[in-house]
Amino acid sequence: MAWREKLTIGELTCEQPPKVPVYTLATVPDAAKYLYGLIVVSDATPNNLCWSDGTNWIACDDGTTVA
Repeated sequence: MAWREKLTIGELTCEQPPKVPVYTLATVPDAAKYLYGLIVVSDATPNNLCWSDGTNWIACDDGTTVA
């Protein structure tokens, strides 16, 4: 199956899909320490993949500030 194949980007090779850490709104890490990092916020409405702009965690689906 395609999802079980290796993923190679430049010199980065992944045997398995990367795992994104999961947090609740109360436990999200400091966005300033994870500039451009990705997390999942499990109790956001709806739960959401978010990225850090260096100040806040931003929802990937609609660009709203999650935490």
